[in-house]
Amino acid sequence: MGQSMDRIDAMISVTALDAEAHSVSCRMRRLFSTFARGSAGVGLLLIRLVAAVVLLAPPVTGLQSEPQVGLTLLLHAISAGLGILLLTGLWTVSAGTLVALISLWSVFSLQAEWLYCAIVGILGIALALLGPGAWSIDARHFGWKRIEIPDRIKTARPPTECVPRSLGGPLPR
Repeated sequence: MGQSMDRIDAMISVTALDAEAHSVSCRMRRLFSTFARGSAGVGLLLIRLVAAVVLLAPPVTGLQSEPQVGLTLLLHAISAGLGILLLTGLWTVSAGTLVALISLWSVFSLQAEWLYCAIVGILGIALALLGPGAWSIDARHFGWKRIEIPDRIKTARPPTECVPRSLGGPLPR
């Protein structure tokens, strides 16, 4: 009876470990997107460019008009920073999430134009869900890596560890 209970406990713990490993692998797969290439990658690049232009336009026009102070200056600085991040494709998922949250906050606390904030927020959500695409710094930094394994026949060296110590082989470790 004791052995069967131990076996059941072992099966339960292995199943729990497998479920946890599957959960972690699913989270890791979502954390690193596939960085779409081709027409999908071009579409993501265009979405990033439009979002960046929409985010960079108010700070640029604000610089050309009267000097900004207080909360307006802070929002323009954040908007410009997020626009640059989206333009270059750096930390796209985080930047898109922040854009959506700031747009939502702007509608309710600043009584900003709701249509403008909705468009910016939807662009931010889309970029947070879809990722940066192939033409981005994220893709260059976190994208697929190519590992080349050299051919064993061409680079084979004589096995030195197989030579007995009495014949001049290496010392045991």
